[in-house]
Formats: sequence, C-alpha cells, structure tokens
Amino acid sequence: MTIMSPDFRKMFHFFCQIMYLHYARTSLIIEKLPGIIKTIADHEADKGIHFHDECYGTWESYAPAFGIDVPLKSVHLFEYLYNKLLELKEDIRPLNYKVAYQRPCSSRLSPDKFPFVEKIFDLIGVEQVEREYVGENALCCGATITGQKKKGSRRFCLDLQEKNMDDMQNAGAQLCVFNCPACMQTLGKPVSRRGIMPIYMSDLCRLAIGEKTT
Repeated sequence: MTIMSPDFRKMFHFFCQIMYLHYARTSLIIEKLPGIIKTIADHEADKGIHFHDECYGTWESYAPAFGIDVPLKSVHLFEYLYNKLLELKEDIRPLNYKVAYQRPCSSRLSPDKFPFVEKIFDLIGVEQVEREYVGENALCCGATITGQKKKGSRRFCLDLQEKNMDDMQNAGAQLCVFNCPACMQTLGKPVSRRGIMPIYMSDLCRLAIGEKTT
C-alpha cells in the first residue's frame, strides 16, 4: 500500500501524465489526460505557463496527436523567461559563467523551443561550452533506470551519466543548467561533486536580474 500526503494527492489533479511515456504506458496517459485538462480548464484560465518540457509537450504535442482538445494557450517556460528578460533588460548584469545545459528527453516533444536556451544565455551573459553531448546529441540523465536492480541496466545508466558529466567537466563548465526536476534530482549532486554547480534555468535568470535564490 502506498500512502500519500493530502498535498501530494492534490498534485495529481494537475499532473500531466506524460511521465508514463518513459515506461511505454501510453494507454494510461490517454485515459487520464482528458480529466486533467478539464480540471485545469475549470479554473477558467486562458493561458498556462509550463515549467517542465513534459507538461508543455503534453499539451502542445501529445494531446493534439491523439485528438484530445486543449482549451487554453500553452507557453513554454523558456519562451516566458526570454520575453520577461527582454522587459527587464536594463536590470540584467552579465553573469560571465561557462555553462552546460542538460537537455531533457522530453524536449523531443517541443524541439522548436530549444533555441530559447541560447537566446537566454546570450541575454544574461553566459557562455555555453562546446560539448559532444549537446542539442540533438544530448544524453539522457538516466533517471528512469538509475533505481533498477538489474546489474546490466544500472551499469549502463551509470556509464551514461559518467560520459555526460565527463563531457561537461572536460569542456570547462562551471554550471550545469537544468529545466527537468528529474534531471536535477539525478545529476545535481553528482555534478556538484565534480565542482560544477547545478542550477535551474529559472534561478539562473533570477541571478542575472539581481534576485537571490535559495
């Protein structure tokens, strides 16, 4: 039996469900997604700003592909951040960091939003280091298989992570920039042990306009 706190249960009324795509459970997504969309639409919002690529990709790519109606406009977080930074351009102080961006697997559902990564970096004065595993060649963080007990699967996952982090370190990255919480949870501590600071894109933008982050 799994016991959830009330707050955790409430989260599932808004959970995009696309996580199950990693486990080939498309039937579960199709079953639950219309109810999730209705719950959000009942709040009478006309626009949703999605923090995670999975949420944005669900509404803008996955739902339309299966004929599921989405009654409000979706905005990717990076597009929102870029436009907000343009409004606050006078407040931006270049950060002058060398950064590596951990592109999440879910970006495949919204490839047209990836260019905002470089646009944001240019605005806030950080340099994306030249890497082998970047853009369309990016490596998965391995979150979905890290906990597996099978030795072969776990070894493959750990090797994947080592290749990814070696690439960041060898390229001279000072920060590893995340958008996906699963990527951050999986790689955050390991990259910090290598002297690379893990940070969310949203927090990086806050630093650029002088806001403190926790």
